[in-house]
Amino acid sequence: MDALGKDVKPGANRNILVYINFSIGTNLMQRSRALSHFRNFTRNHLAKLRTPFYQYLDDLGNSRFVLSPPGNGLDCHRTWEALLMGAIPIVLSSTLNSLFSGTPTIIVSTWEQVTVASLRAINNSLLTTHIPAALLAQYWHAQFLSVRQSLQSSSVIDR
Repeated sequence: MDALGKDVKPGANRNILVYINFSIGTNLMQRSRALSHFRNFTRNHLAKLRTPFYQYLDDLGNSRFVLSPPGNGLDCHRTWEALLMGAIPIVLSSTLNSLFSGTPTIIVSTWEQVTVASLRAINNSLLTTHIPAALLAQYWHAQFLSVRQSLQSSSVIDR
């Protein structure tokens, strides 16, 4: 776990355009669609199953974009790991979109919206070498306190 967020490479130094590493079985419909669309992209990297964690993190750190389709739920650990390693996750639009505010996440309605040309057009400056605030515990603590304060002000909960 020490490698998360450490020595993050600038976007220009990343040689994988789209990193693909997931099990189709946790959401057969969405994940097979995603794999079918992205499989033949230029400079993608389709990882072998059971990639050692250190290799997985290294792959994320060498990737500009990380495909992160929903698995057993709407969210996926891969999205947050990609962000910690400075890559840009590509996710499907959902009720969780607001969670990605302040992060360089690409949210699409369909996988077909993403093309090699559209990814190459994205400026390397979006690939960050710092950890977005939304990945830090302090950010979420402040969010919870803000909601609590708002609810207390409106007398929804007792003070």
